[in-house]
Amino acid sequence: MAEELPSVEVYGDKYEISGENGRWITCDLENGFLVLVSDVISLDYVEEVFATSKYESWQYNEIFKSKHQQAWCLRMMLPKSEEEGLQELLEKFNV
Repeated sequence: MAEELPSVEVYGDKYEISGENGRWITCDLENGFLVLVSDVISLDYVEEVFATSKYESWQYNEIFKSKHQQAWCLRMMLPKSEEEGLQELLEKFNV
């Protein structure tokens, strides 16, 4: 029997988790990643981290709240080869 990968549900859609560490999760999308950051982190801090990152504003959507996941969510339009760099940025949320 194949082991089922963990997944998250956002707005009724299920996404398989590709990486997680403490207060963040990434999920692979066809053309990027879905990022969830625990809502114990303030929205202001999440916005500041992304605003001061190397990522341009067109590479991610406006951050929204997923009440079901108790997380801040955003979609990153990045090639799969940039997953490691994204996860390094997300380590700022493990404070």
